[in-house]
Amino acid sequence: MSKITKRLPEAELEIMQIVWDADANKETITSNYIYERFSQMRGWALPTLMTVLTRLVKKGYLSCEKRGRSNFYGVIITRDEYIQYEANSVYTRVFCSNMDLLNDALIKSKSVKKEDIVAAAKNL
Repeated sequence: MSKITKRLPEAELEIMQIVWDADANKETITSNYIYERFSQMRGWALPTLMTVLTRLVKKGYLSCEKRGRSNFYGVIITRDEYIQYEANSVYTRVFCSNMDLLNDALIKSKSVKKEDIVAAAKNL
């Protein structure tokens, strides 16, 4: 059963992308690390970012450990878990769990070639 109960707002997802990238690269994730990268995208003040990080901790996406004057963050919900949640959400909510509708939409949007869908289905 998924620990995720609802999708992230855009800004929270952008922060999680920074955290997931840092985690994948085995980098130490501090509030200053996140702020340096996120402020380039959004221009937020540090207190605003800290409020959103606190929200992500409360939602169970991140852990936070205070060491001295720094907050160190750890990933609780992985990128793969979130992608699976979002994919399932779109599949059930938008495509009414109809694989033909999903495949047709992907092909018509030219996001995926029909051959890629067939090849992926064979690998399942």
